[in-house]
Amino acid sequence: MVVLFEALHISSSYITGIERHLQLQIEILDSINYIKKAYIVYITNPPIINSENIEIEFIEIGSNCKEDWESVYSSYSFDILYSTFVPPALLPSKHIPVLYVLHDPGRYLFPDLMENNTIASHVTLFEMYSKLSNFFVITVSFASQRDILKLFPYLKNRLFVVYNFVSRDMISKDTNCPIKDLENKKYFLSIGRYIPTKNTLSIIKAFEKRKEVFDDFKLVIVGRKGWYTDLEEYLVVNKPSNIILKSFVSESELINLYKYAYGYISASLYEGFGMTLIEALNFGCHRLFLSDIDVYKELDLPYAKYFHSLSIEEIVDCVFSNHYYPPLNENNLNFTKQTALNQFKNMLKQIHKNENNQSKS
Repeated sequence: MVVLFEALHISSSYITGIERHLQLQIEILDSINYIKKAYIVYITNPPIINSENIEIEFIEIGSNCKEDWESVYSSYSFDILYSTFVPPALLPSKHIPVLYVLHDPGRYLFPDLMENNTIASHVTLFEMYSKLSNFFVITVSFASQRDILKLFPYLKNRLFVVYNFVSRDMISKDTNCPIKDLENKKYFLSIGRYIPTKNTLSIIKAFEKRKEVFDDFKLVIVGRKGWYTDLEEYLVVNKPSNIILKSFVSESELINLYKYAYGYISASLYEGFGMTLIEALNFGCHRLFLSDIDVYKELDLPYAKYFHSLSIEEIVDCVFSNHYYPPLNENNLNFTKQTALNQFKNMLKQIHKNENNQSKS
């Protein structure tokens, strides 16, 4: 089997979000012995992909237009199209299944918080293709699956869940070096692009009201700039102290940030999964302070403490009032590559079954 990946919005510049998810999918495909080759279509910078068993070939195109995709489809032979973020402007012939990743339906549930071109480039194309019988959707949690089906009930038999997991590249890295200018276990960590649904401003406001026990702690926020104008304006006007912003970190630095953090905080209004949470636990950050959204409860994270994401006082009481001493037992997380691999294989079986039914009819 040959897989053609749409990776138009993925680059080598960042290592979180959709970039990391693509690497996880390549790891899954690496473990399926009948998948031999993958083409990866990109526009500007080819993503960094590590594969053990699959031959990878990169295809550069000028834009997400029908003419460019016609050229790709006529020049390369493949068995399935895997769209990582933006559906191609033109789909391949009907007999080729299309697998589209919708991490979460946040763009539909919170349209006022989304970037304008998200509506134009994602929603329009997705809704155009979603009713086609050869168009399948993959999401990353059962909470997200439930919400997607409320919006698009006709996807019932074409919507699949494949969990995230900690990548082999991260697990294999030998890193044990404290971060410069950060004292061991004397800072809180939060990760996520600067967008309104991440609700990072609430964390900052709560941190400013922290109790004396955390007076000399810092708050480290890792994420690239998005369209969170409220956050940017607040930082300019108020100039809060003891807050460190990092727009980009290497994978090794990210691991060390997890290792030496006192605790990890996420105040997200909505998430599809929460990959950073299982990474934090995997690298020794056992204090998790999280918004009480459905998917975070689904992950069943040991020893996590929850708060209402829009209540500054709740965040202060939960996170910044007293030291928290969770048990230091080993984690029993179910988010392994084997779990994801089994889910992925079952999905491919169902897609193949659908293809057979379509050919018979």
